[in-house]
Amino acid sequence: MLQIARKRYSLLLLAAAMFILAGCLKESFSDGGMKGPGSGQGGSMARFTIACDHLYVVDHNDLHVFSLANPAQPTPVGTIEVGFGIETIFPFGQYLLIGSSTGMFIYSLENCASPTYVSEFAHVLACDPVVAEGNTAYVTLRSGGDCRIGLTANQLDIIDISNISNPTLIRSHPVPEPWGLGIDQGTLFLCHGDYGLGVYNVSNPHVLDTLHFFPDIKSYDVIPHNGILLVTGPGGIYQYDYSDLSNLVLLSTIIVP
Repeated sequence: MLQIARKRYSLLLLAAAMFILAGCLKESFSDGGMKGPGSGQGGSMARFTIACDHLYVVDHNDLHVFSLANPAQPTPVGTIEVGFGIETIFPFGQYLLIGSSTGMFIYSLENCASPTYVSEFAHVLACDPVVAEGNTAYVTLRSGGDCRIGLTANQLDIIDISNISNPTLIRSHPVPEPWGLGIDQGTLFLCHGDYGLGVYNVSNPHVLDTLHFFPDIKSYDVIPHNGILLVTGPGGIYQYDYSDLSNLVLLSTIIVP
């Protein structure tokens, strides 16, 4: 239980760090390639995000919406019931991708104050971080531990979202102990917990091409941004330069006891 608590604590710190970053960037946007006013960038395991001048927070069942018209005093504007087992939220252009223990939900931000359901992609019961880029979403499923004891699903699902109303599976790739993930122009950074950090070429979604694997970088979640990779691990938050994908250069560390 202590190990799980530390993992959650480090993830919470990463989310808070990216919340601050989102507030500092005037033109920051998600990897979806569709800019929106007041957008933020967070990790795949985050439970809150900023998009179109609103703060979106998920709990076990609901999506809570806050206006950031006055950033110093976020104002609640509504709560939307999503389902059960809600775990993560990721901003993707004019959409929110919400990961749950049963699948990925897609909500439209056409009305920023009241996101509306568009579609969903269902899978077996497992932990479900999600990120997206272009016409493709990437979802990890992890079994056992603090997820779903007794299940054996440990895989990366690559999903076609070119038709946002009908997401379809392209390919499932078995991977060891998948946690959070991040995508940057066809390069996927995939956390493998105590196994390390993997860097993959996913330009062909049918082939998971391993570019490099770093067994010494224990990792739970990542955010790639402009050549800088933020990683949460057992000891805290780490910042790497990934201009050379075969040689990640450690730039700084925030220790979490």
